[in-house]
This record gives sequence, C-alpha cells and structure tokens, in this order.
Amino acid sequence: MELSMTLSMSPRLEQRQDMELSANIFLGDYSGDIALLSLHKIKNRIPSLDIDKGVRSKLVKQLLKENREYRNEIGKSWNCITPIRLDNAVHSTREYLENTVETALSTYEPRNIVPRLREIMTGKVKEQDDKIKRWFVDHYDEILYDMDGKIPYAMVQRMREQLSTWSLGHENPFYTPIEDFVVETAKAKGLFYHPSMSTQDVFDALKELGEK
Repeated sequence: MELSMTLSMSPRLEQRQDMELSANIFLGDYSGDIALLSLHKIKNRIPSLDIDKGVRSKLVKQLLKENREYRNEIGKSWNCITPIRLDNAVHSTREYLENTVETALSTYEPRNIVPRLREIMTGKVKEQDDKIKRWFVDHYDEILYDMDGKIPYAMVQRMREQLSTWSLGHENPFYTPIEDFVVETAKAKGLFYHPSMSTQDVFDALKELGEK
C-alpha cells in the first residue's frame, strides 16, 4: 500500500498535523505511554501467574498504585496500565523481593554460608521476575485495553514485540519517541514513507490498514 499525499507540506501544516497526533488521548511522548493494557483484565487473569502468592499480591498492589498515578496524571478514570507503568510495577516488585532477601540474610547465622545463600536467592528472585514478564507477553491479546479503534492495529501488534524484548531483560524499548514508533511501524508494514510526511499522515495510513 502506498500513501497518497503531497510530499511538500508547509511547516505550519506539518506542525498542526503532529499536534493532532499528540492530542490523541491514548498516546503520549513515548511508545510506552500508550494506554495498552487493561487493569481489570489483568486482575481477572493474574491468578494464572505461577509465582509465589505473596509476590503476586505485591505485583497487583504495584499495578494499582501505577494506575492511580496514571489517572491523576491524565485526569481520567481509566483502568489501564501503560507499558512504562507496567515496567515500574514489575521493577518495584523485584526491588521488594531483593530487599526482603537482604533483610533476611543480614541476621542469618552462620555468616560463612551467607554468600552462597545470597547467590541462590538472587537466582530465585530473577526466576520470579522472568515469570512475571513472560506472563504479560503470553497473555498479551487477552489483557489489551479497549482503545475504541483509536490506535492502529499495526501499532498494537508492534507493541507486542517491544514487550517481548522487555521480557528478555536486555533493554527497555518503551522509551522510543512516539513519532519514531509510528514511522518504524509503517516501514515494517511496507508503507511508502518520505521524511517530509507528517507523523499524523503516517498514523492515519496505519489506521486505514485495519487488522492487516
């Protein structure tokens, strides 16, 4: 599919169109700001997450905390979790586990076996962290927030790739500028693109694709 549009747009027109993109209530500055996941659906399905019950409870509390902060930030009562806030919740849960381990080891006797115990427990913490992240990837389609079709399907599916990258722990891809994310998604879908095009036009072209 080729975008049919004028390549030479005035700076004022391009600025206006990109302002329209930034006004999309489901977007933010970064790919990880998309109102992507449903807190309600997560809570309903989280019992299937095979980790310690206490850790799972802590994760839910952190997700609720992130949602409250998100609501205050946007001024809307949305029960959703953005990828960046998901990362915050998972990171806080891991920190909680690490602190719990260190507290227990600080008074453990005999002291000579503490290094070995720390090594074992660090591995256990990582195992819980990996399971949490993998769960969100595996249940992606089941926990998507209803964005009323305002986000192109291609972008929603590309976020699955970012979530998969995040789950591996090598990097955090959620801070990709939203404009770059839109263009990268269009290129991945084989859409014609030229730097003189506004991000809004590329975004609209992605919406026209529907579920392709």
